[in-house]
Amino acid sequence: MILLDTCALLWPNEARSRFPQKALDVLEQNADALAISAISLFEIGVKVKRGKLILPLRTDKWYRSLAHLYGLVEISISADIAALATDLPDIHRDPFDRLLIATALTRRLPILTADRIIPQYPQVQVVW
Repeated sequence: MILLDTCALLWPNEARSRFPQKALDVLEQNADALAISAISLFEIGVKVKRGKLILPLRTDKWYRSLAHLYGLVEISISADIAALATDLPDIHRDPFDRLLIATALTRRLPILTADRIIPQYPQVQVVW
């Protein structure tokens, strides 16, 4: 299973060309084992509300259709994930990304991301 960063969740249909070949290969190889953190949906909803992102459907309906289309496994934010996110070194200041990092570490999952800060956490396996 591989954890998708929010950008990886947003790009598959709209901007597939943004993915390097390695990332596309990983997506194809893990097509039946793609996971997202519930925090990604919250992050997307915040961007929509602030006018930084436009979706073709309401956020919840857009997510449900995408989850169904790709068979996404949703990972909830547990107390362990929230606690670890606060204990991480202050390399990344974005709370959404800190929760994604903590999710990847807690679940022992690689994370598919274009974020250049996340790989600075030596314990995190990053694909991109």
